[in-house]
This record gives sequence, structure tokens and C-alpha cells, in this order.
Amino acid sequence: MNSSLIHNVNGLDRLQMCNSKDLLTQFEEGEKVLLSSNIIKVNQNNKKQERIFLLTNRFVYNIKSDSKILQFFGKSIKIQRKIRIQLISAISVSNIGTEFVLHIPQEYDYRFQSSDFRKTILETIIIVYSSVTMSKMPFFFKDDFTLIQYCTTEKDVKKGIKRYPIEKPIELDVVEFQDYQKNKPVPQQLIYKKPGLQKQYSTTLISIEQFDLIKVLGRGAFGKVMMCEKKDTKELFAIKSLRKEHILDKNQVEHTRAERKLLEEIDHPFLISLEYAFQTAEKLFFVMKFMRGGELFKHLRDKKRFPEATAQFYAASILLAIEHLHSISVIYRDLKPENILMDEFGYIKMSDYGLAKFLKQGEKTFSFVGTPEYLAPEIIRQNGHSFEVDWWSFGILIYEMLVGRPPFFSSSQSLLFRAIIESDIVFPQQLSLSNHAKDLITKLLKKNPVERLGHNGGGATIKMHPWFKDFKFQDLLEKKIQPPIIPKLYDKLDVQNFDLEFTREEAMNSVANLDPKLVEKFKEDFGGVTYVPNNVLN
Repeated sequence: MNSSLIHNVNGLDRLQMCNSKDLLTQFEEGEKVLLSSNIIKVNQNNKKQERIFLLTNRFVYNIKSDSKILQFFGKSIKIQRKIRIQLISAISVSNIGTEFVLHIPQEYDYRFQSSDFRKTILETIIIVYSSVTMSKMPFFFKDDFTLIQYCTTEKDVKKGIKRYPIEKPIELDVVEFQDYQKNKPVPQQLIYKKPGLQKQYSTTLISIEQFDLIKVLGRGAFGKVMMCEKKDTKELFAIKSLRKEHILDKNQVEHTRAERKLLEEIDHPFLISLEYAFQTAEKLFFVMKFMRGGELFKHLRDKKRFPEATAQFYAASILLAIEHLHSISVIYRDLKPENILMDEFGYIKMSDYGLAKFLKQGEKTFSFVGTPEYLAPEIIRQNGHSFEVDWWSFGILIYEMLVGRPPFFSSSQSLLFRAIIESDIVFPQQLSLSNHAKDLITKLLKKNPVERLGHNGGGATIKMHPWFKDFKFQDLLEKKIQPPIIPKLYDKLDVQNFDLEFTREEAMNSVANLDPKLVEKFKEDFGGVTYVPNNVLN
């Protein structure tokens, strides 16, 4: 590989940065713009920042994105950071997400997200690196949606922490990289291998045509959930359809991928899991078990509030579910009655992992996510949160089951957030709640997450609380305890336990005409979604 290859890099200056006189005055003699593009940089607090990625024949630049700068080059261009190309020791690339990390051991790493231009950026870096160092670029290819665990931040450097991958990198020139991208194996976790399937299925890959859509069960920001019947087996499922365009518009690709990955990996009696997944040009489809009893929210609304024994049964089920999620390094972050589904026998499953996140013990995340009435104080303060937020929401949910409403409520969101951060828990005097129940809720709703029950010891410490002291968790796990609520069902297709607002709708798979360029973009953003039983792959 020699410098003549650089002359073949044409038409990659998307933002026409070569026309910026201010930028050119900051260049070294002989330095030339090769590539420029808008990009998302993920900082050390896991915050996404819009940036300009600029590559010359000598440096990688991180430039503060400003539309006015792009329109009027008379303004000063602010270079946030520039890295000499030979200081890049390797590049980590997500096989199933849009991220890549530039490893710079002498300083600290860069983590970027780019869906439509990543391959071109990486190929151009390879060419420049090879021309400067006369060697191939080392790569790590990771079957992870996010590369946060492989990115050494500025804070990590100060603490003496290195997050460099431990395996030997693969050294590739640009042609070898292109071949690798064409022939790379499908990541193992993206193939469905559901254990215990007994029925024989067609060798045809699963598609929406194999289901009869019967009723709409719910609707969200990105799509809807419908009851459906698989045509060959007559089994009922709930199918969640998500519009790719809406996911992209709301910058929720990473959350959707995390949900998809988690749905496949889950194996727990009180957590919903994936039966199939597939996609069309414009939508993603997740197929799950149909929970005929509907939302816990509806049963709570019908009964106003639960007796302590009833609340304890469902709280114990949820406790086991959260404990399992935490054991596989997942924080749930969206616990509320609407996300707890009931089967025809009265047992529950937690659902909707759209806000769930894989997180290592001891780490924090800084996203502002969740349902307002259930947000923990540390999420509102945005000073970083971890697994303790689920125990806060658990306390809110127990209170709501016993009292009939959340402990903090206001039509003004600012007043609600102030109450969550500052106000004490108040129990209605007219309700005869046990002291054990009130004590548990109070300890779960400690403002300081370090003081919160569950901070040390997780679910095990909560099980030891007097309110749960005599509860037989193992019997519950094995479903040997009779549920306190048995849903009323008159036939197989009865949907009375779901909201009439949705079940009145016609269940259909609407189709829209998409821009071909958008379809091509979807291919990279939503690769690896299909999910089918073992024997389909034989």
C-alpha cells in the first residue's frame, strides 16, 4: 500500500470542508481534506453529540457541528480534537450496531455512531493509515450493539483504566476489509435458537404472511401490538410492529436493538420473551406469547386497589423478574402496571424492554428515560444512575397497588419532579396498611440510591424484609401458588381485558411507499433482526 492510493479517494467531502479558508489556515503544509461527514460522537458520559468527522491525509478531526459554519465559512471553525493518523492503534467495529471506536492509547479513545457512511469512513482511514505507516490497520470486530465497554474515556485514563479488547486484532488492508464486510458471519446471538420447541415448522423463513391479524391490543410511539394467529399451528401470539422510520426519527435504533437482543436472551417465567422476529422494508416485527389476561393496570383500575396479599403476590413475581434482569446485567427502567401482563391463569410477565440497558456492575448511565411518576430522583437530577432505579420503581409500584395511585403525582411535570426529589412519602390514614408494608416502601423510596434497599445485595436483601419473610419464592417460581386474580375469559379470542380504545381498531399491516435511499439505509441500521426456530435453519 502506498500514498498513490490516496489519489483515488474522491467525492467524499460531503460538507465541502475543502472550501473553508478558516479551516485550511489551521492545516499543516501539504495537508488535504479527503473526507467529511456529519456524525454522532458518544462522549465519556454516554451522551450523543452531533459532530463533523473530518479526515485528511494526516489527521482525524472532531469538529463542533454548526449549520451556520457549513453555510457561511466566514465563521471560525472550532476544532475540538485532532488525532495524528499513526496514533490510532486499532479500530473496534460493531458487527450488529452502527458504532466504531478509534483506539488511541497515547491519549484516549473516540466512540462514534454512523449508519450510512461508516463503511466509507473506515475504508478511507485504512487507506490513509496504510499510506502513512506502510502497514495494515488492526481491527476488532464485536458482536455487541454498543462498544462502550471497549472505549477508554478521558475519565478512565485519569483512573488508570484501559478498555482495550484483549484478543489479537485482525490486520486488514482496504480490499481485505471490503471482503470481510461482505463475508462476515452472522453474529450467533442474532439467530433464534429457542430451546424446547417440539412442533415441526416449515423451512420457509418466517414472515407476516404466516399470521392472521385479529385485534389491536395497544399502540405506542413507534407502532402497535396486535393479537394474531399463526396460520399453520393456530397458536395465538402478540405481534409488535415497529416502523423503522419512526425509530430513526426518534434516535431509538440502539434502544430497539437492545430490546431485540434482550427478548431473545430472556428465559424466565415472569419475563416476556421472543418467539420470532422478522422485518419488511419498512417495519420490524417481534412475535411474543399472547398474554390473554391483559395489563395488570386494567385489573388494578377495575379493583381500585389490591388487598395486601394480592399486592404481595404480584410484587414477589416482579421482584423475581427484576432480580433475574439484574443478574444478567440489565436495568429495566420502565416498571409500571401497563408493562406487566397477565396470562389466562393469573400469573404475570414483565414486558416492553425498550428502555432496558445492559450495564456492568459499578457503572452508571446518564439517559433521561422512564415514565414520570416512576422516575427515581437520580434520573431526574441526571447525575448518573444504575440498578437502584428499578428498586425505586418497585417501591412506587407496591404503593400504587396498595393505595390505588402513585405516591407522587401532579399535572405539572416540574412540580412532580420536585416532589420526587424533595417530598416524603405519605400514606393515607384511612387505609389500614401493615407496618411491614409501609416500612418496605419507605426503604425502597430512599432518595439517595446508596441508602435504598437493594443497593447492597439486590433482590436477596428485599426478600429478607419482614413483608416478604414468610413468602415462598421458590413455590412461586415453580407456579405452585394459586394467583389471587383469575381473568374472566369466555373464549380463545376474548380480548375484554384489553383497552376498548385499541381493540375497536381494525388489525392490519399497513404499507407505505418508501424512498429507495431510505430502504438502503434501513438495511444497515436494522441488519440481523430475523429470528426463527432451530429446525428452520437445518
